[in-house]
Amino acid sequence: MPPTLPGLNSAYAQLHDVLTAGLRRQVLIGVCASAQQAAAFNARLQLDVSQRGGQLLPVVWPPQQPQLLQAIAQVWLQNPEPFQGDIPPTLVLPEIISLTHASATVQQRFLRQLRALVNHIPEWNFNLLLWVNAPWLAQLQQAAPEFWRWHTGVFWFAAAPELSPAASGTVTLQGRWEQDETQSTTMMLDPNVANTVAIPINQTSPPPLATALQQYRTRLAQGDHTLTTLNQAIYTAQAMLQQGLVDTPEHLNDLGNFYWLRSRHPEQPETPAPDLLQALHHYEQALTRIGDPQTAPQTYAMIQNNLGAAYGDLAQQSEPIANLQRAIQAYETSLQYRTATAEPGKYSATQNNLGTAYWYLSQHQDPEVNLKAAIAAYDRACAIYEQQQDWPNWAMLQNNLGTTHWQLTQHSQDPRHLIAAIAAYQNSLRYRTRDQAPAAYAATQNNIAAAYWHLASQPEQASEQVQIALREAIAAYQAATEVALKLSLQDPPQFVSFDFLAAYHNLGVVQYQLATETRFALPQAEQQQHLYAAVTAYSQALQFLTPDTDSFTATLMGLVQTIRACYELGGISGQNEALQQVPGGLLPHLLPQLKT
Repeated sequence: MPPTLPGLNSAYAQLHDVLTAGLRRQVLIGVCASAQQAAAFNARLQLDVSQRGGQLLPVVWPPQQPQLLQAIAQVWLQNPEPFQGDIPPTLVLPEIISLTHASATVQQRFLRQLRALVNHIPEWNFNLLLWVNAPWLAQLQQAAPEFWRWHTGVFWFAAAPELSPAASGTVTLQGRWEQDETQSTTMMLDPNVANTVAIPINQTSPPPLATALQQYRTRLAQGDHTLTTLNQAIYTAQAMLQQGLVDTPEHLNDLGNFYWLRSRHPEQPETPAPDLLQALHHYEQALTRIGDPQTAPQTYAMIQNNLGAAYGDLAQQSEPIANLQRAIQAYETSLQYRTATAEPGKYSATQNNLGTAYWYLSQHQDPEVNLKAAIAAYDRACAIYEQQQDWPNWAMLQNNLGTTHWQLTQHSQDPRHLIAAIAAYQNSLRYRTRDQAPAAYAATQNNIAAAYWHLASQPEQASEQVQIALREAIAAYQAATEVALKLSLQDPPQFVSFDFLAAYHNLGVVQYQLATETRFALPQAEQQQHLYAAVTAYSQALQFLTPDTDSFTATLMGLVQTIRACYELGGISGQNEALQQVPGGLLPHLLPQLKT
């Protein structure tokens, strides 16, 4: 029977919960002061986890000849049954602390094998638990960063380092989540351990953590979102939590934020779900610490907002409807304690988040209901941004409103939503100008063009209204393509968020439609003008498209149709005038089609 252990703290409970949660491919690290302490905690875990249907299987190797991959394979061959159960087994590396006494050569060999293990982690149907001391923890970070990036939790069982006051000051981190701006107690791990250097036998624990987390928070606020900074921030915050040095809602919120940021890191080696689950866990813990929201309404609202952001991201990984509904519930709860009067900036940001969550939910169920809810939330946010004269965010939300109104027209026959979409897009252009934000300007003009074109196709409209809508679509497509082309030819090029070659194609189609609709009865000269403009638009797109692709073929057919219309309207001279506007490199593709 394992001994009764003093100090079975939150670290033990959290590690136990992870090991019995049915997760796979978790890389977990327990930090102990000695090999004896690690063995005692591991024995207790083995008993407790087995009672929940899980198993801890030790991976052993000769101390002076670590053969990690072979040892893991041997465990699998000798114990096939646990790998087939509902709770994946956890393979345990209990001998790492003993490598403190090994030579530098042996340590380096082990670290190389850890780095090689990374190539196999995506195939695992088990978890891995490493027992290390503080020097080895730092060594893993510094000498095996590829492996370290895969870790999903650090659980600190070692004695707590000494606390000292942190630097004062406040920071505001960027993003949809928020942090407490009054928190002043911060900690860090000193990472000053050289790569692949033998760890001295008597090396002490890292220096006190007390002054560093604020530094990491500040670095994150300044845009340093590297994995190294995030990993160290997570390690530092978790170490303080697991040692019982701090357990405030604000600290738990910070830890959730760090996990949320890491889940979005472009170099994240696997799906972000494990980090998002960690973020959610710590946000929920923070809310539990608060208890009655009335005792700390602003903090409670902040954490509910962050909870909504994490659920919104998790919806992109699994259970989109359920997780989006949880995000909406969290945002709406946040707004119960966050008023436009007391916190206008945060109130409007949460309304924006709520609108976005409803918009995403509309892609899965009840589109009309959820799109209308999104519009209502965006409207409430816009009203505050306008009062605060926060024009960049106001313009962004006007663009979101335009898109949401436009999507609503796909589920409602009311053309007023198209008119509202156009008005919102045009509002956005008051601050998304060609000079200040050319890429956003071009994208918004493309949206305006598509909305006007859609408006022109609405039934039971007078001919004059259709003409007006088509002319507005042409003007907007011209503005969008002109700026997008200019940006793409810069050095370095700047790319827009829409397919501007498709916009050129659409411009050609609208010009052709305006020229050839018989109900418009345009003068012949004006018809020719629109047809020649269509030729120019199609030709511009074809110069950038790859021959023998669907896009090239469709655009080429539009050009052929337009040149034939030029012949029908103006005879051979009209056709020749059109052909003169076609670049010479396109003629080998065009002329054979005109002869058929």
